[in-house]
Amino acid sequence: MPDINVPAVSFSREDLLHQLSAACLADNAQAAALLSRYLSAFYPKADGKLTLNEFGLLLKLKQLAPDTLRLGLKCRHGAYELWIICNTKDYALLEQASALMADYERRTKTAVNGIWVTEERLQNIPQPRFIFTL
Repeated sequence: MPDINVPAVSFSREDLLHQLSAACLADNAQAAALLSRYLSAFYPKADGKLTLNEFGLLLKLKQLAPDTLRLGLKCRHGAYELWIICNTKDYALLEQASALMADYERRTKTAVNGIWVTEERLQNIPQPRFIFTL
């Protein structure tokens, strides 16, 4: 993907993620180039696999509870699993996340395989190999 008209950005993970988030939320044309730059710098296994629409969904989910929610994207047999990892069982948060994923599925006609797990439960299972985390 050419970097035409893409301004130079800091390679600090937080700065680049902030710029990418702002570009995605503003539906900025530079968002795709910023996403590619972010993924190639910090998550090379996800570069070229994670689309701008999927990243937008992850951003919306993360905004539900930015301090207590972690997201992981895992590729399994060619399909993606979205792991939603929370400190405790929060059913209100689960309902909000489910609504966002259902809206995404309606708009994009793409199924989302979501897995909800608590931090405690995650400690008791083999650690997933995420290609992307947020």
